[in-house]
This record gives sequence, structure tokens and C-alpha cells, in this order.
Amino acid sequence: MVPAGIGIDIRNRDVGSQGSSASLFYGLINTCSRPCISPLHTHDTSGIMHTETSTPRPNTLGQFFTEWNRKLSSRCVASYCAPHTTVAFYVDGKRFKGNPRTILLANHREIAVVIGKPPRYIPVAYNWG
Repeated sequence: MVPAGIGIDIRNRDVGSQGSSASLFYGLINTCSRPCISPLHTHDTSGIMHTETSTPRPNTLGQFFTEWNRKLSSRCVASYCAPHTTVAFYVDGKRFKGNPRTILLANHREIAVVIGKPPRYIPVAYNWG
């Protein structure tokens, strides 16, 4: 699970939150006296990552994992590493075999990071309903 508040200074009193630990949401930011949100961030635990940048170049999954302070390679996701467990990456339902750090983040792109045995169904697109 991807936690809420990655890339958001949740200790900053200018950052609001609502909900409980099961459905926590960070954001509600009007102004911060010092920078309090990164261009790559999560508001909640839905798995939706926001990439809001003033530069017109795409961000990558590797940049997000750097923001999250977690390891990411073709063999490791955080502390889950081969040969003790398998890791696999899927982009819009198709297996990605390159360096996962280079996966471009794009609007409505579905990226699945699978640790261990893959589920029967790999998502092709997020259900925005």
C-alpha cells in the first residue's frame, strides 16, 4: 500500500488533514510559510499519485520512490528484494521489463508494482467511477 502524505510535510501546521487512520487525507493547503508539498505526492491511500510540476517535463516512478525514500530497482522494491521474493512491474496492464525507475508518470497511467505472486488480474486502467 502507498501511504497518504508522501511528498507532503504532514508535520507542517499549514497542512490540513481529515479522516481517520484508515481513510486519512492530507492537503487542504492554502499557503505555507515554507515549502510544504513536493510536485510528486499522495493525498491518501488510494494509490493515486499526483504529479504537479511547473516544468513541462514528465516525472518518473524513480523520482517518486526517491521522494518516498524507498529503494526501487528491477530486483528490489523497498526492502523486498530478489532472490527472497519476486518483483514485477506493469504499465497499463503490460509487463514492463526495463528499469522501473524510468517509467514515465502520465495522466491516468496505471502502474502496478507486484511483490510476490502476481494476482490473477493486473489492472489495465484505474476505475475512476
